[in-house]
Amino acid sequence: MKLYETVNKVALDMAQQIENIGASAVISGNNGPYYNNETNVRNMAHWCVVFAEYFRHTGEERYKNIVVTLADAIMDSPYHNGLGVYKCRDTSGPDEVNGVIGPAWIIEGLIYAARVTGDDKYYARASLLFNVVPFNERLGLWFRRNTKNEVLGIDVTFNHQLWFAAAGAMINNYREDKDIEERLERFIARLPQNMKVRADGRVGHFTANDQNGLISYFGRIYRDLKSDVQEKIGRPSMAYKEEGYNSFSAYGFVILKENYKEIGFLGSSQFRKYLSYTSSVPYIEKLADADRKLDGTRVKSKLDVKYNLFAYGYNSPAFELGRIYDAFNLWTDELRGEYEKVCATQLEFTYDAEKNIFCRGTDDPVTLTARIYELIAGNDKFFA
Repeated sequence: MKLYETVNKVALDMAQQIENIGASAVISGNNGPYYNNETNVRNMAHWCVVFAEYFRHTGEERYKNIVVTLADAIMDSPYHNGLGVYKCRDTSGPDEVNGVIGPAWIIEGLIYAARVTGDDKYYARASLLFNVVPFNERLGLWFRRNTKNEVLGIDVTFNHQLWFAAAGAMINNYREDKDIEERLERFIARLPQNMKVRADGRVGHFTANDQNGLISYFGRIYRDLKSDVQEKIGRPSMAYKEEGYNSFSAYGFVILKENYKEIGFLGSSQFRKYLSYTSSVPYIEKLADADRKLDGTRVKSKLDVKYNLFAYGYNSPAFELGRIYDAFNLWTDELRGEYEKVCATQLEFTYDAEKNIFCRGTDDPVTLTARIYELIAGNDKFFA
């Protein structure tokens, strides 16, 4: 597949750069279309996953050495407060840690490093990052903790909560932890209440619950109702963003499924409806032909593109959908054909052959390029 060949070229080029100048070859992005200046720990974690997989499949020591270089840079980062919290972005965003998705991405990279090296220091740091984040037992959701060690409100972005749970599953899969497992069980038990599946089957961006005060609670209900009405009458709404993030959430379920025991919710009608939407041709086509004027989020994106700016330029459907369809056994002949189109579209819209990175049609070239890890992680077909 041409996408695989291209991504392999990109990864090998980055490997050479890291070997030449070290972890400084990995630079920080700006959180996609949001233009929050990020620290470099996120992208170092993404590249850790890439080269851990290269080592697993090739056995070449150079890739293991690259993983150690990056993981040690994460461990020694000045952005770690020494208490299990990393600064992930500047404070122009809602918080400096990027909710619970910030630590989730770092945990992911560290666990891959632990798997490759067998060095428990990476596992210990990953476990610390997870355990310092307080959990609301009643709601089955996590709060946020900043670098001042202050506990902030619950992270109400559903995909953040899901990916953080998936990161916890990775820790527990590496070494069983009863306390983490209890929190995961509660999170999973509350999924029917916390995960909103819209009428068409896409996942809602926000959780159905929070405990951040009445103003926050009723404010979000109002915004949800307003967005629903706006969508129905063809005005800007959350639908545009939710479509662009739909596969990213589904990918979180892939990680959870592959790192945890059997999850009953994955057989529910609620989840099946979500998978049906995610594997539908209208959804796939909509990502490549979306009206930016219908985006109700007012993000800072500078792009003027015909495709969903939250998708191909940030949450790449080419990097994510194949893994989702594999994990949940969704492939049909028609879907294979559609996915091939998605891969071709990704290259057409965002890849620059001369620079050998995904820098066209994106607000954040370095992060989109680092996110090739989603295509590579756990994907034996990539190395076949």
